[in-house]
Amino acid sequence: MIKQNKNMPKVSVIVPVYKAEKYLNRCVDSILAQTFTDWELLLIDDGSPDRSGEICDEYALRDSRIKVLHKQNGGPSSARNLGIEHAQGKYIWFVDSDDWIEHGALHRIFNVMDNSNADVCFFCLNPISNSEVQIPFDFKSIVGNNVDGIHYVGKQECAKAFVEIEMSGGMGWTCNKWFKKSIIDENHIRFDTRFAIQEDHLFTLSYLLHVNHVIITDYAPYNYVIAEGSLVSRPQAFLVTKELNRAMYESRRELCSTYDIIDSGYIKWFTSDFANRIVANLSQLKRTNLTNKERIHEFKEVNSFLGKISVDLEGKCRLYKLLRWLPVRLLIKII
Repeated sequence: MIKQNKNMPKVSVIVPVYKAEKYLNRCVDSILAQTFTDWELLLIDDGSPDRSGEICDEYALRDSRIKVLHKQNGGPSSARNLGIEHAQGKYIWFVDSDDWIEHGALHRIFNVMDNSNADVCFFCLNPISNSEVQIPFDFKSIVGNNVDGIHYVGKQECAKAFVEIEMSGGMGWTCNKWFKKSIIDENHIRFDTRFAIQEDHLFTLSYLLHVNHVIITDYAPYNYVIAEGSLVSRPQAFLVTKELNRAMYESRRELCSTYDIIDSGYIKWFTSDFANRIVANLSQLKRTNLTNKERIHEFKEVNSFLGKISVDLEGKCRLYKLLRWLPVRLLIKII
């Protein structure tokens, strides 16, 4: 683990870079323009085939706080993991190369985090689509207009915060949070390179297993670009999606176990989410090369889980649960 000293930057901003030449300048310039100057910027060139790597190198020549790491393409998770290995700051902010941050963001969040020695800070973001600002994601349902943030300290309070954040939909990014490098290092937390979506959600859930002080603020310093054809919108292979769904479900269960979360509404919510996802994923079986025996096993596995739970299910999943006793050849037609 890298020990913090007075010569090291207070904040490490980690930016995975791939095919980003059209918007990388906007991202980096928004960091260079910050009033808070005690930072390092780690640009991770993930084997980009365009001029992104060259642009990164040009910035590094202009400012010694900017460091560039070139690697073979492996996806944003592997790029972020490499950034973690080289980061020297007390705090880490993961920023995407097509996004940008508001003026004064580093100064404001640093003060909130450092003055309280919190373990993680959640803040809001502004979704951007087709150059137009969409309805912002915020935590108003939790903190109202409190831009200075509400503090949750101790196991019981943190448990309350986690449930509120999950139910509000604010858990699923890493760009709307600041993390402590020491907690990441001490617990060997990394992004799961198996997954191209929701890897940030899994990272956050893993991190939260080790915190005792949470801040939620209504401050919105991050502009999040929703790009057409993004990884979120691409179909995933059956087995990868199966592993992802299971990883999400087990991570939430582990969070409940660690913090003694017994909120029935939350538990039913993520159990229902898992059930709906595993039923929806069965439709991809038609496009796999699994044998008939293996496909039947997948159906039986899902049916067994559905038979053990009693939660509200949505449309197709609800119908499937009612008809799961049918032969597999008929169930395939249903999904």
